[in-house]
Amino acid sequence: MFMYFPTNYVWSMAVVASLNNGGYIDEIDRACKPVLIASQNGDDAGTEELYASWSAVVDRLVAKARDDEARGRRIGAGRPTTGPRSTPRRPSACSRPSGRGATPPTSGRSTCCSSTSS
Repeated sequence: MFMYFPTNYVWSMAVVASLNNGGYIDEIDRACKPVLIASQNGDDAGTEELYASWSAVVDRLVAKARDDEARGRRIGAGRPTTGPRSTPRRPSACSRPSGRGATPPTSGRSTCCSSTSS
């Protein structure tokens, strides 16, 4: 596992979870770098500093989003635009993994992307 905080497993696990859930590495680094030294004092020591550091990054992002929205930059503000791409797309059946290690279809016939019905 990636250990941002080499002596603090709990905090490092939070960083990994943030990365796995779509956090930008730059934002995560901005939140974590100021508390690297505090992390060496155990899981509980420095927790308030960690929360304060993350809150500062969040406050900055919220301020940027509000500014973008005020300027009509809806995508930058994290707001959907109008039109066909304003709603998230569902993965199609064709987005299933293929190649080595992929699970083969259960029937002898593939129905992926078939345009006709039988």
